[in-house]
Amino acid sequence: MKDEELYKKEEINSQKINIDVLPLLSKLYHGKLVVIIVTIIFIIVGIINAFTSDRDYTASEVVVPEQEQDMKSSLMNSLSSFMDLSSVAGSDEGAYNVTIFPEMATSKPFLASLLKCNVSPSPKSKIRKKTGKVNMSLYDYYTDSTRITTTEKVIGGIKKILHLEKKDSIGNINKIDNTHYTKQQEKLIKKMASSVDVVINKKTGITTISFTCDDPAVAQQIADTVSCRLQTMVINYKTLKAKEKLKYYTKISDEARIRLIKLQKKYAAAADENFFVELQSVKGNIDRIEQDAILAQEAYNTIEKQRISALMEVQDAKPVFVVLEPASYPNKANSSRAVKVIIYALLGFILSSAWAIFGSQLRTTWKRDWDVIKSNKTTKNENN
Repeated sequence: MKDEELYKKEEINSQKINIDVLPLLSKLYHGKLVVIIVTIIFIIVGIINAFTSDRDYTASEVVVPEQEQDMKSSLMNSLSSFMDLSSVAGSDEGAYNVTIFPEMATSKPFLASLLKCNVSPSPKSKIRKKTGKVNMSLYDYYTDSTRITTTEKVIGGIKKILHLEKKDSIGNINKIDNTHYTKQQEKLIKKMASSVDVVINKKTGITTISFTCDDPAVAQQIADTVSCRLQTMVINYKTLKAKEKLKYYTKISDEARIRLIKLQKKYAAAADENFFVELQSVKGNIDRIEQDAILAQEAYNTIEKQRISALMEVQDAKPVFVVLEPASYPNKANSSRAVKVIIYALLGFILSSAWAIFGSQLRTTWKRDWDVIKSNKTTKNENN
């Protein structure tokens, strides 16, 4: 009995679905002309957009920080025991840290510095064909008038007519104030921030650095530049303290060496001048100079060991990066023109189908509401 009841319920539900769907399909069939026309219009718009707008290309470089902490620590321990450098020790926090790559890559000063980079657009690019320039700054590439699309020109023209956009000077690109950016500079920096992408695998440390641009050659060049600059920034950041220590020990080591040389020369001169003198006062003075020279030698040896220790600390703190996959010239765009046309066609079909199914109902509702509003106005006028 239960099986029969379940079967009857399922049959009733399917009948309801058929009853609900059939009127919708009927409306869609009667409005097929509207659907076809609107879909064709959207396809035409999609084709125009696909062939007039620039396609984006993404170039990526894959780097991995090489962990040589154990090897360096063992090397430094052996040197420490050999030279009696008790202060030499490996870094506890590791030889690298790439987790700050994303923050560095999207910081405004870093992105502003990229605008000064020289790039060479591909020979087929519009900007190179029209201007004839082989090399230019990234800023000049982004702001060149030949790169403005038809859509941007139309929008820009409307803004000028309506006075919605004020002129804003970019200023000297080589003298960007990192504490105050103009509106044009902010706009370019935001565009750069959306073009740079840094993805880090936390387990392996493998880092993928990507840059997206409408020119494949520019995308490849800037991706490589971003990777190199990030590596340099991390190396400088990790070795800053050790370099300051090395600078200090180098300075006092040079001073100790100069003092030692002076005392050695002074002792040699005094010993030569008084070689045949037997006076105890003279011998005592020579012995004092000799002791000062010996102490200066010991001080210099100690400081020199500290300097060598600081030098090895700099090497120990320096991260080592291995480029697994260098940035290469991207031959394929991120999205094909056919995909754009298909998206426009689907959008046109969905919108026109929705209008064909629900349009008459919406028109009836709007007409009824409008009649109610008109009747209310008429009633108010009669009462007045």
